[in-house]
Amino acid sequence: MKRELASALLLMFSMGCAAAPVTASAVASRTTLCEALGSIEAGERRIVTISGIYLVGAEHQILYDPNELTCLIDVQPETWVELARGVTNDELSRLLRRQRDSWESRRAYVTITGELNGPGLVAPDDLSFPQIAAFANRIRNRRYGHLNGYRTKLVVTEVSDVKSVPESMPWPSGRSTPAVPAVRRAEVPQYPEMAWNVGITGDVVIDVEVSGGQVSKTEVRSGDRMLAGEAVRNVKTWQFATDVSATFTTTFSFNVEARNTGESTSPRVELDLPERVRITAARNGW
Repeated sequence: MKRELASALLLMFSMGCAAAPVTASAVASRTTLCEALGSIEAGERRIVTISGIYLVGAEHQILYDPNELTCLIDVQPETWVELARGVTNDELSRLLRRQRDSWESRRAYVTITGELNGPGLVAPDDLSFPQIAAFANRIRNRRYGHLNGYRTKLVVTEVSDVKSVPESMPWPSGRSTPAVPAVRRAEVPQYPEMAWNVGITGDVVIDVEVSGGQVSKTEVRSGDRMLAGEAVRNVKTWQFATDVSATFTTTFSFNVEARNTGESTSPRVELDLPERVRITAARNGW
């Protein structure tokens, strides 16, 4: 009987057939994130089940362990995350969608199963290229994610045990909790005409308090009074999501520059809200 079973299995494989596929969760090893990241080697792929915080932002989608913000082994304590084709979880989608209007990155505590990819292998040297070009080509597939910022990649095949994350839960190492909210609406700041006429320049630093999405308090920490009035006026036009209450510091930089004859004399405004505003006007040389 055993010989007949072995013959049947051999025949199945020789014909390109197989028994029912083994799911990833059936062969996954349960581990902590740091254990997995510290032990995986370059070029290695491993099926794992890991719990942690799934963090999604405009330029990142990662998994980290709030209980181990740094790993015992000196290794990057977070991994880039991608969902395999067709993988969805309604509870996770709803939880992240509810945070869509939040000014901070969206988070969910999850247990996920998937394939953890170690760093890519260094490719062979191509002697037909100059040394520097060949080196860049050899290492181009070693890292993952936005700006190749991550040592490993976890391709998720199953998401389970989705929970919300309390505000007090820590953020990844090297990434502090966002200190300032996103500005949804703001008027364009102006260079105060009297200050521009005599060439007054400099920075104005303002402490700002937001309540219910509106600026409720401002206090000028430093800066010329001729410039501070316009900076405060502009800050008071800033609007945030209605659920935002926060305190932060912003800086307005007022500068003048020499411009060629015929160039526009309109001030150039650069907005990096809410941390910084730069206003550069043409120097009044007459």
